Amino acid sequence: MHFGGFHFIVGLLLLLSIILVSMVYLYCGYALFVLCQNQIYRLRKTIALNKYIAGSGKSPDEVVSTPRHHYWNRSLLFRMLIISIVFHSAIYLHQRMTWMTSNNQHYEAKEYWIVGQVVYTNRMMLGRVLHPDNFLIRPLVWLQRAVYVKGVKYLPSKDGERYVWRNAWFYYPYSRNLLRPYGVSSKEYEPEMVDLLNGCWDAMKAIMTKKINDSAMNRKALLSYPFLSSYYSQYQGHYTGPYWLSGVRTRNNPIYRARNYQMLEWLDELMQRWRANGYIDEIWKKYPSVASFRQHNIIRLLNNLSLALPLAREFTCDNKIVVRLNEEYRVAMSDDPKLNSFMNLERKNPRQAALTYQSALYSPLGQAGNYFLSHICEKILPEEKYILAKKNNQFYDADWVERIYNKELETLKKRDK
Repeated sequence: MHFGGFHFIVGLLLLLSIILVSMVYLYCGYALFVLCQNQIYRLRKTIALNKYIAGSGKSPDEVVSTPRHHYWNRSLLFRMLIISIVFHSAIYLHQRMTWMTSNNQHYEAKEYWIVGQVVYTNRMMLGRVLHPDNFLIRPLVWLQRAVYVKGVKYLPSKDGERYVWRNAWFYYPYSRNLLRPYGVSSKEYEPEMVDLLNGCWDAMKAIMTKKINDSAMNRKALLSYPFLSSYYSQYQGHYTGPYWLSGVRTRNNPIYRARNYQMLEWLDELMQRWRANGYIDEIWKKYPSVASFRQHNIIRLLNNLSLALPLAREFTCDNKIVVRLNEEYRVAMSDDPKLNSFMNLERKNPRQAALTYQSALYSPLGQAGNYFLSHICEKILPEEKYILAKKNNQFYDADWVERIYNKELETLKKRDK
């Protein structure tokens, strides 16, 4: 196990600060419990006293016991401290064993990454029940940012690792569940959301174009990339104004059309890198959601790019985007888990697999893909086997799709008449 010199001491001091912050959280939770206990005690005593005065009950002291827990509890505080030290030390040691091996690089920076991962673990535990922007999590976010600013100073300026840190600590808490920052609405332009999307784009670009010298960090980047890409493509409409009904504006904008083409190329390159690094078997067996997010986002991008073609008067059935769309729909409707990542995910998480599949093919955007393939290009898609789809899932007729995407499909409707 390697050490980052003086930065090891700094890391231990930061670890101590995390333990102290966690103690504040724990004791505040305990204080809230005592407050609730006291309020319940007062309520029960008031009810008992009223009954006693009315002659229909016993004395309150006979009915209601005095609360056992008090705000100041030295022994509990000590036990909390021991638990916090053991818990955070275990995470810290595990991170050291993972990121301080002879296969890693930039050991000075890694001292901060390791401590940052301890902070991040606390955030993710709270994030299971709270929004990433909840005020209870913010002290941890501030600490996380301080660790990031301090740690990236010791990374080479041309190394893409700093963007892996950014994605893991500041973008993934949103992208993993497609959450938007607090207060962001779909009815007006949201600068905060645009800033977040810009950060996601910079991270995507860096991961795919900059060299990441640490092999373990490069692996982390390549496995987390589909979530980042999916988040960006999902909320890209925020760039154009209100997110509501932003599809036409986004598809008409050459900047975002070009970015969609670029993301599609990067997702294809991502698969090549998975193969080159020997990650395919691991992803298919241990992390099937990673592959399914990639496949889902490819279908979304192809559908958006296909809808942009009529707007630019470039739609033809032999356009490379439409040809690729046909291929991806056939893969998605296959029942072969070695080919179809949705089917592969079904073995580990049937509910998520069904939701992802239905979103890809039977959402309004998915319906547009079927419209192009079946109605315009007269392709015959595979028969739905209803393994991941519900019996009421079906492709709608052309009129329904044309009403939803009226502006995008206007030139095609005129051509058919």
